[in-house]
Amino acid sequence: MGCSFLINKSSFSFKQKKKLINLPVEIWIRILKLLPLSELKDLWSQEIILNRKLAFVIGYLLVNGDIHIYKISSRYWSYFEPPSLKAPLAAKEYFNILRLGKRNNFGFIPRSITVIFFLFTRKCYSKLKIFLDFLYSCINIGSVNSEIVLVNGNLKLSQLQFDFVKPFQRVYQLYLYKDYSKRLTGNINVTDLVLEVDNQNDITQYPKQLKYLKISPKPNTLQRNIHISLKNLPASIVHLNIDQNINILDSGREFSKLEYFECLVEKTDNHYLVREFLLKNSLSLKYIHLEYNSLADYSFSHFNELRILNLVKCSNIPFHTLNSLHKLRRLSFISCDISTINNMNFPPKLKEIYISPGNRDILQGLVLPNSLESITIIDVEHIA
Repeated sequence: MGCSFLINKSSFSFKQKKKLINLPVEIWIRILKLLPLSELKDLWSQEIILNRKLAFVIGYLLVNGDIHIYKISSRYWSYFEPPSLKAPLAAKEYFNILRLGKRNNFGFIPRSITVIFFLFTRKCYSKLKIFLDFLYSCINIGSVNSEIVLVNGNLKLSQLQFDFVKPFQRVYQLYLYKDYSKRLTGNINVTDLVLEVDNQNDITQYPKQLKYLKISPKPNTLQRNIHISLKNLPASIVHLNIDQNINILDSGREFSKLEYFECLVEKTDNHYLVREFLLKNSLSLKYIHLEYNSLADYSFSHFNELRILNLVKCSNIPFHTLNSLHKLRRLSFISCDISTINNMNFPPKLKEIYISPGNRDILQGLVLPNSLESITIIDVEHIA
């Protein structure tokens, strides 16, 4: 190990260790910058540092170099180090790093802060408040690229007050399980909301800045009366993902910012409401993903902005209405009945086609557009 002299069990003598440790902090930062990041993370997570100075230096390098204790990627979150780290311990680790920075008065200002916290008990909620209060006392959150992700477990939203996270300036993702309030409001700027539910409450009010909403039943639930009113969605919605066993109550309204729509139609009650909702938003939608549906009553003629159309296990596809989609770039027919595709003139700017292995021969003999770059045979049911 390149930095074995930092470990208590190393072969260095006490005098040798003392001379090394007494080097100025600035020198240690330059030295440890040369080490692989994996070694720095190992030293920090295993708590084998000899003294607080070295702990501060490693913490400084880990956080100040755009390295987060947790890393957020797209709509998914994952642990940074180590994989099994629990939220209270994670808060403690970050707490220690910032405390070292403050105590050493080294001008410690991390470039970014990402906090993920599980709210399973009131005790966790109290710890989160204390932790964030400490963050505010250490640094000016407003000058840092910061975000917070709250993963709600068993607590009802009515039990929580979100004013304490207001200084954070970036995406707030709120994952709700089990009980949730019908009114998802508060002073927190929630832009991403994932509802995994097992009750039949219809949400009547959403956060005003909501952009991404996914609603799905809790795994293994037998509940089928999970309701969603499309009319109640905020005007800010950009991406809507409706999973199986969701009872759609109405056909919604026009949302000028809506660009992405995904729906498992077969297992969604009131199929015709999905069609009506799509038509109302045909001028803004750029991405549509539909599964398990008969499209006999559909028409895509008015979807002038559509770039990607993914159809999975769909039948009665109105191929003749796809001709006018001049901006369509990707077209997918996965496990679909495309026996009548000969009625279709392909969109002029189409670049990609995805089909199932059984439909390979059907495309032979068709006049394909000059813009086409690839035809991909794919046998999975879900594509990006």
